[in-house]
Amino acid sequence: MRNPQRPALLFLCAAGAAGFFFGLPNAVLHLPFAALLHPFCLYLIASRAASDGEVIIYGWLQGFLSNAAGLYWLAWPMLDVADMPPALVLPLLLALYALLACYSALAAFAARSFRLAFAAEDGAGRRIPLPRDTAPPVMSGLAYGGFEVLNSVLFSGFPWLTLSSAFAFFPVMLQGAAYTGGYALSAVYAATACLCASLQDGPGRTGRACAALLIPAALFVCGVQRLSPGAGDRDDKAGMQAHLRFTAVQGNIDQARKWDRDFQTATVEHYIRLSEKALAEEKNRQSGQSSLVVWPETAMPFYFSRRPELDGMLRRFAAGHAVYLAFGGIARDEDRKGAPLLHNSLFLLSPQGKIAGRYDKTHLVPFGEYVPVVDDIAFLRGLLQGMSFSPGTAPRPLVLDGPPPLSLGPLICYEAVFPYPAQEQVRQGADILLNVSNDAWFRKSSAPLQHLAHSAVRAVEQARPLIRATNTGISAVFDAEGRLTTRVEGLFTEACLQAEVTAGAEATLYHRLSPLPELFLAATAATALVLGALRRRAGCRNATI
Repeated sequence: MRNPQRPALLFLCAAGAAGFFFGLPNAVLHLPFAALLHPFCLYLIASRAASDGEVIIYGWLQGFLSNAAGLYWLAWPMLDVADMPPALVLPLLLALYALLACYSALAAFAARSFRLAFAAEDGAGRRIPLPRDTAPPVMSGLAYGGFEVLNSVLFSGFPWLTLSSAFAFFPVMLQGAAYTGGYALSAVYAATACLCASLQDGPGRTGRACAALLIPAALFVCGVQRLSPGAGDRDDKAGMQAHLRFTAVQGNIDQARKWDRDFQTATVEHYIRLSEKALAEEKNRQSGQSSLVVWPETAMPFYFSRRPELDGMLRRFAAGHAVYLAFGGIARDEDRKGAPLLHNSLFLLSPQGKIAGRYDKTHLVPFGEYVPVVDDIAFLRGLLQGMSFSPGTAPRPLVLDGPPPLSLGPLICYEAVFPYPAQEQVRQGADILLNVSNDAWFRKSSAPLQHLAHSAVRAVEQARPLIRATNTGISAVFDAEGRLTTRVEGLFTEACLQAEVTAGAEATLYHRLSPLPELFLAATAATALVLGALRRRAGCRNATI
C-alpha cells in the first residue's frame, strides 16, 4: 500500500540536499545553519516513513542528492586530468554518490531505532514516543556524528562533507571543536537539528525546544569566551611564545604543463622569481624579514636530490636569502628489492641550503595517488598522471632551528580533511600546522572553499595556527582559534602571502582525549544498528511511530 507521506518524504530529501549545499562552503551562497537541514530532514524521514525499508530508501535518496550537490566538482579531475569520456565519468560519480549515501541511510535508520527504543505503548498496543524524553533526538544526533567517524576510516575514508566544517568561517560557533573535535561538534549540531525535528511529536515540546535553543546558545557562549582577548592566560603565554614570519607562494602553474620535463626549469625559475620579488618588497616595507618561504604541494615536479642542476637552484636560493625553504616535491626511494618507491613529500632546506628535513605524505588519495587493490586499471591511469605513490611511515614535524626552535606539522593536501594526521603532528611537538596543497584539479568550484574549511577545523582542534600554501588557491592563514587572518582572494592567480603567526603551546581538551570522542560516537552509531537489527528480528520492522 502506497504511503500517503511519499510526497512529503520526497520534499524532505530535496530540502535536506539543498540545505547541505548552501550550508557547506560553496561558490554561490554560504548559509552555515542551512546545513542543519540535512540531519533535520533525516530525522523527519525516520518519523514519517512507514517501515524500516522506507526509512533506508528515503534516507539514502537524501544522502545521494546531498553528495551530488556537494561533490559535483569531482567530475573536473576526471574530465580535465584523466581525460575520461563523459559516458564513463557519469557512472563512476553516481557509484561514489551511491556509496556515500549509505551513511545518510544508516543515520536515518539509527534515528528510527532510537525513536522505537525509547517509545512506550498505548492501550491499543501502538508504539508512541515519550514526548518529554529528549533521548531519541539526542542519541540520533550522536549517531549522525558516529557515521561521520565511520566515513573517515572505512574504505580509506572520505569525510569531506562534515557538518562542523559548515561553521569554519563562523569561528564563534566552531570553538567547541577544541573540546570535542570536529566529528563530535557535528554530532552536537545534528542533535540540535534532531531536537527541532522532534517538536512534531506532540506534548512535551517545551523541554525539547529549550534544549534545542540551549545547545547553540552554549556553543555561542563558549565561542565568545574562547575568542575573547582575556581568555585565560593564553594572551600572556602568547607574548612569551615564538613568532614565525613567512612567505607562502601561490605559483598558479598550469596543471596540464606541470609534469612536462621541458617545463621543469621554467617552473623552478618562476617560483624563485615570485619569492625573490616578495622578499624584496618585504625588505622595502621594513615589516620584518621572512625566515621561511613555503611553496605548495608538488611545486617542484621532479625527483629532488636526483637533478643536480635543479637542486642547486633551490639550494642557492635558500642560502642566498638565508631563509628556510619548504617545498612540495617527489621523493624517489627503493624498497629492499630495489624497486622504486615514490612519495608525495614536503622538503625543508636550511638557510645554508642543506636538507633539514623531509615529510612523506601518509594518507594518500585513493584513485588520485594510488589505485586500491588493483594497481593497473587502464582508464584510471590518467588520474595518477603516470605516478603511483607509496605512503610515508614516519609522520614527524619539520624543525626550524632557533632560538627558539619551531616545529612545523606538515599536512599535505587531503590530510587536512582528517583530524588524525594533525593530532599526531601535535603529539610529536608541532607548534604550527603547515598545509600545502594543489587544488588546481577542481576548477573554480566549491572544492577549494570546502578544503579550506577543513583546515580551520584542524586549527581549532589542536589550538595551532595553520599556514596554507596552494598552487592555485586558496592560500590562507588561520590563527590558533581558527580565525581566518589573511588569504589570497580569487582562484588561479599568482600571489605571495606574507604574514606572521604565533606558535601554539596549548594542549586542547580534544587533543588530550582523542580518540575517545570518535570511539564514543562510533559506538553510539553501532548501538543504533544493533537495536534496529534486534527489533527487526523480533518482527517490529513496521512499527508505527
